[in-house]
Amino acid sequence: MSHPEYPYNGNEIAVIGMSGRFPQAENLEAFWRNLTEGKDCISHYSSQELEEAGIDPSILSHPNYIRAKGEIGQLDAFDAAFFGINPKDAELMDPQHRMMLECAWEALEHAGYQPAECGGSVGVFAGKSMSSYLFLNLYPHLQKMLATGNLQAAIGNDKDSMVTTISYRLNLKGPSIAVQSSSSTSLVSVCMAAQSLLTYQCDMALAGGITVGPPERAGYLHEPGGIMSADGYCRAFDENSSGFVPGNGYGLVVLKRLDEAIRDKDHIWSVIKGFAVNNDGADKISYTAPSVGAQSEVIAAAQALAEVHPQTIGYVEAHGTGTRMGDPIEVEALTQAFRHGTEQLGYCPIGSVKTNIGHLDSAAGIAGFIKATLMLHHKQIPPTLNYKRSNPAIDFDNSPFYVNNKLMDWTEQAYPRRAGVNSLGMGGTNAHVVLEEGPQESSTAVAAAPGWSILPVSAKTEVSLNGNLERLQQYLREDTKTELADAAYTLSVGRQTFGHRAAVVCSTAEEAVLALETADPDAIYHGESPSRKRPLVFMFTGQGSQYAGMAEGIYASEPVFREHFDRCAVQIKNLTGMDIQPLIQAVKNHPQALDVNETALTQPLLFAVEYAMARLLISRGFRPQALIGHSLGEYAAAAIAEVFSLEDAVLLVCRRAEWMSRTERGDMLAVGLSREAVDGYLQARITLAAVNGPTLCVLSGEKAAIAELEHLLAEEGIYHKRLATSHAFHSPLMQPVVAPYRELLRQIQLHEPVTPLMSCLTGTWLQAEEATDPEYWTRHILEPVVFMDGLEALLHEGNRLFVELGPGSALCSLGRQNPAAANDSVWVPAIRPAHRQDEDAKVLAQAMANLWVWGAELDWELYYGNEPRRRVPLPTYAFSHQSYWVYPEAVPVSTHTAAARGIHASGVSVPPNPAPEPYSGHHARPEVTAVYRAPEGRTEQQLVDILEGELHLQPVGVDDDFFELGGHSLLATQVLERIRQAMGVQLSIDSIFLHPTVSGMAPLLENTLQNVSKKQTIEQLFQEMAAMSSEEIASGLAEDKLKPGGGKG
Repeated sequence: MSHPEYPYNGNEIAVIGMSGRFPQAENLEAFWRNLTEGKDCISHYSSQELEEAGIDPSILSHPNYIRAKGEIGQLDAFDAAFFGINPKDAELMDPQHRMMLECAWEALEHAGYQPAECGGSVGVFAGKSMSSYLFLNLYPHLQKMLATGNLQAAIGNDKDSMVTTISYRLNLKGPSIAVQSSSSTSLVSVCMAAQSLLTYQCDMALAGGITVGPPERAGYLHEPGGIMSADGYCRAFDENSSGFVPGNGYGLVVLKRLDEAIRDKDHIWSVIKGFAVNNDGADKISYTAPSVGAQSEVIAAAQALAEVHPQTIGYVEAHGTGTRMGDPIEVEALTQAFRHGTEQLGYCPIGSVKTNIGHLDSAAGIAGFIKATLMLHHKQIPPTLNYKRSNPAIDFDNSPFYVNNKLMDWTEQAYPRRAGVNSLGMGGTNAHVVLEEGPQESSTAVAAAPGWSILPVSAKTEVSLNGNLERLQQYLREDTKTELADAAYTLSVGRQTFGHRAAVVCSTAEEAVLALETADPDAIYHGESPSRKRPLVFMFTGQGSQYAGMAEGIYASEPVFREHFDRCAVQIKNLTGMDIQPLIQAVKNHPQALDVNETALTQPLLFAVEYAMARLLISRGFRPQALIGHSLGEYAAAAIAEVFSLEDAVLLVCRRAEWMSRTERGDMLAVGLSREAVDGYLQARITLAAVNGPTLCVLSGEKAAIAELEHLLAEEGIYHKRLATSHAFHSPLMQPVVAPYRELLRQIQLHEPVTPLMSCLTGTWLQAEEATDPEYWTRHILEPVVFMDGLEALLHEGNRLFVELGPGSALCSLGRQNPAAANDSVWVPAIRPAHRQDEDAKVLAQAMANLWVWGAELDWELYYGNEPRRRVPLPTYAFSHQSYWVYPEAVPVSTHTAAARGIHASGVSVPPNPAPEPYSGHHARPEVTAVYRAPEGRTEQQLVDILEGELHLQPVGVDDDFFELGGHSLLATQVLERIRQAMGVQLSIDSIFLHPTVSGMAPLLENTLQNVSKKQTIEQLFQEMAAMSSEEIASGLAEDKLKPGGGKG
């Protein structure tokens, strides 16, 4: 239901993405499920569990020690290689820094954006709790690390550097501000981010907070009258409340100005209508005490900015710590604020997520914010746990509020659903946010037309790729509301492209699920490309593979193809009187009898199909780096390269075909012989027409002569096949065409190719002077096509992708069979051959998917053009977690780590492995550009040993780039110091930037060592001479003159 009577005021901020982990909730889907099920997510431990976790037995025996905590697990788990962080630095990083890096990436993906392409600057506003990892785990080793890692340990654990680390690693260039206000930190971060957006300091913002740290499995000492629960349960607002239970967790939301989110068709989870932040000042009993007045003021200020009446607020997510004093003060403050606008009683439910997950300190506010957002999205109000009767100090009867302790639907009213979120920090910084449900999605132009979709998926490792595919499969199986085309669009534009790739071609979600379950090779394409910009070659087929109805489905489904084909068809009809459209549409229903193999028709038709196909691929973002055409195909290539205009190209092709069709008829014969071997079969009536491969040539000549040759080749057992052509092209029979064609060419304006074009007349790149010379195109008629030479010239440059734009896969077959083709050469036909019965649109989608997985550069925004697609929330990246952990000197008997629990990229636990050794060992070499090459010689081995020690990974290859392995300037200084200590050579910092590989640095070191050795030798000589008498020096010089070669003997 829309509410036009409640218009937006221009100050609204949209929540377009979220990510987080909370106790017993690996993701937000699990978090919401736990909330609706009324699940207590606090872990309650036995004494044995805590002893095994390293808790002192004497503390456990204390009568007030409460064995409860909100636990998330896997504190050591991190995908360091994904962010380009070396293992040593990862071990020194506070888990809060690591987890927020992954969370930031997930939140942006959840919003449907990749960090590199957010359409503007992105701010980061977040805070964290004190680093217990620094004090409990790193501090015992601090003395050992002072010389090698103290600054990096400081950067990796300091509160100030967490948000700037996120900005650096994700290349986010908006404001990057660490926010610290105790328990209200993360909601204050949301308010600051919203303010930054409203003042146009950034265009998108990440906001939230985190509290995570060791000991993960632990309890706490309850103090009577204190703030922590007496029994391990948080009973917010209840008569038996005694405080909160501490917990670990974190969350981030992605914010954007609402009008821009609507314009960009983002998924809007909720809308921030108003927000406010203030401080108690000294108007209270003590620094740690709350203030009714200040809390009431901040709530009223947020409602005033939101321009909403308090009676329209249908839920309040309270700070709700369950403390005897805090809850009554908070409810009183809320009541005072609401009384500015309403006297109504008991209409607004109130709740606290702390009853489910505990108090997350710096992440408490974002937990409540995400909970309220999910409530608005799902239109349900979950129960607040552990509530039976109210705290007698809370006067609910005379307030607008009541505690909701059961799951209920959030019924629709005459105004939008709205919620208030409250967060209060020790020290008096208070924050309040007014949220509203997102705008109703427009139903216009959302449903996709029937067709084939490409679901592109990529990752930095094979493990993560499989995890991403598993997550996608599960999502498509469970979600029945999302348009498949919207999912495909979001995967295309909202995910960064990495080297390990897969693409699913499907027309329905059910097809995609089945293909993923069965690993159908006709529906899922896998590839690997270290480069995002692998060179793409467009290949244009020559005459012989045409058939009636070729590209019919593409003509019907692709407007760009149809536009360019029709443009050609109109001119062809004007020039020749022939209508080629029936040959690409319903051939049977057309009264005109047309022979698709008749030269006068075939050549213009093929040109139109291939030119239109090239334009279609270019419009979809596939930009060729090179072009090659077989015979007639070179005209389509030249038109794309702008050697001549489309109009001139059509004119040339039509006249060429017309004049060729008037020549004496002949035949063409493919033979399985090399260029040299075929010479013995040539004669006056038979000439060489094409060299297609090392043992595949085409002969052309008079019909009788070709028939005689067929008999001879059959007797000799030599492969031969007659081609579907009406004339003997590239033979003397074409001589009558030469003179009029040369004259026509002289009237055409010819240009230098704008895209490199491989000539199949010369077998080399077409030069400007050739392209603009009418004689070149005249020679094209008579001389043989040396396609093999041109293809091999392209293959020798390596790493190219080839797509064939004519009907069938003749040129792809020639490419695959050529010995020069490398194993990584990729050959993709874009139009089905005549014998294949698949839909044309499906074959085209498969071709595009295949090209993308093997590294073709594809502009997905161009691919979708003006199609009105929406960004939708999809599963986020499946990180490949490893354990990065520095253990204190006393290692627990049992650890609860990702390594111990065996957490896969999909987040599924497997049976535990033995605990890793404390602070030792190396991590596996990450996937880098260079192929591993072992060290050779003493110098290379010494350098490898130093790098492995400093990076904490092995093996390091001699061609591996130091910075690609996670190195940086700070670590570079440490590496250079190790080199000085081990090898006695002091290199400048520039040396490692100029020579970042072992193979590059080793010669530099050896030359330096050699120069040092020479210098020492000269110095020693002068010292010896100084000690000699003049007679000894003269005698030595006399002896030297007697040696042959002036002392070289």
